[in-house]
Amino acid sequence: MSKSNYTKKIVTIHQPDFMPWLGLFVKINKADTFVVLDNVINKYNAQNWLRRVKLSTKLGSYWLTVTVQKSLKSSFVPINKMKINKNIDYSNALETIRRTYAKAEYFNDIYPLVENWFNSEEELLSKRNINFIIDIMNRLEISTEIVYVKSLSCKGKSNELLIEILKSQNADIYLCGDGAGGYQKNEMYLEHGIEVEYNNFKSKEYKQVNTKKFEPNLSIIDALMNIGVEGTKKLIKEMSLR
Repeated sequence: MSKSNYTKKIVTIHQPDFMPWLGLFVKINKADTFVVLDNVINKYNAQNWLRRVKLSTKLGSYWLTVTVQKSLKSSFVPINKMKINKNIDYSNALETIRRTYAKAEYFNDIYPLVENWFNSEEELLSKRNINFIIDIMNRLEISTEIVYVKSLSCKGKSNELLIEILKSQNADIYLCGDGAGGYQKNEMYLEHGIEVEYNNFKSKEYKQVNTKKFEPNLSIIDALMNIGVEGTKKLIKEMSLR
């Protein structure tokens, strides 16, 4: 049964991003099923959301970035094969986060989640990221079903692959991110009886410890540090209304 007022099944598909922004959790909360796209080929790119996210400090935006092991054979690798470079010392990054949010109301509750990510023994980036996402979903009581694309027998690339995934989940509506319009061919989905809906995320403002002017599009960590689990839960609920 759909969580919306519709009887149509809503499915969203997304890669397992690093400590994702608030908008991803709103999108997951709107959907009945969240398909984790963790086996597609991706590029070793420092600007990839799989391995970086933005936070806000008193000195301005701070990009928290994770370094992965690079292959000597190719600059491309399946997401679920990317390994974290354990030779990198992230103590400075953790210290920056600690200083940034030390005065935030819920720092003591949330900072251990950040430490857990960096202290994890899991070497695969995708697994570490999805473990974090699931942990946050549980805390926020987001009950959306999670399906891993590697467990499906879906073939193809780009739009064709997404359509096969959606068909495997009996999707009526494909809830996609706002950036999908650049490459997505909506008519292809409609030909298969699947409606396309965009998340159209625009963050509601909440208090932020480091800035007088609200800065949107930050990691979920920012909201959790500043307004806590209950405040973030309420915020996501308000932004999930259709």
